[in-house]
Amino acid sequence: MPLGYHVMCHMVDGRVIAPTPAARRVVAHAVLKKAAPYQLLAFNLPDTHLHLALIEDEATSAELARRIEIAITGAGSPVGFARAHLKASTTSAT
Repeated sequence: MPLGYHVMCHMVDGRVIAPTPAARRVVAHAVLKKAAPYQLLAFNLPDTHLHLALIEDEATSAELARRIEIAITGAGSPVGFARAHLKASTTSAT
């Protein structure tokens, strides 16, 4: 059973999500505001994709990604997001 999910979001045309410092602040605000009620461990916005590390089930992780994508798009993004990619995060005892 997964401990959580690594979620990756990207724009439909592969463009950089937040090319300026002001745009990166908008994205960070959207992530932190939307994720407040969830178990967000970390997020990163390197360039063309947004990473979220969540301790949530798959459906909840996908819904949070959708809400964040809507918030970013509503804040002025010229294009929308492709479907988020979710990867289960697991650990094993060694």
